[in-house]
Amino acid sequence: MSKHYKLLYAEDEIETRKNIVSYINDNYKLDIIEADDGKQAWESYLEHKPDILITDLLMPNICGLELIEK
Repeated sequence: MSKHYKLLYAEDEIETRKNIVSYINDNYKLDIIEADDGKQAWESYLEHKPDILITDLLMPNICGLELIEK
């Protein structure tokens, strides 16, 4: 049985996030958690403990670099 990896994708631009999530869903077997700003991404990270993080750098509340540092 193969493990389903969890991906946290943080992106504040809705259309960009939808397009990337759609691409990932079509091409990879990952459980995707979406966040629309850095604060929500940090809270989702703490709750879900994803295996992979993809983040935008310029986001409200907490920028992507701060998120990575945490």
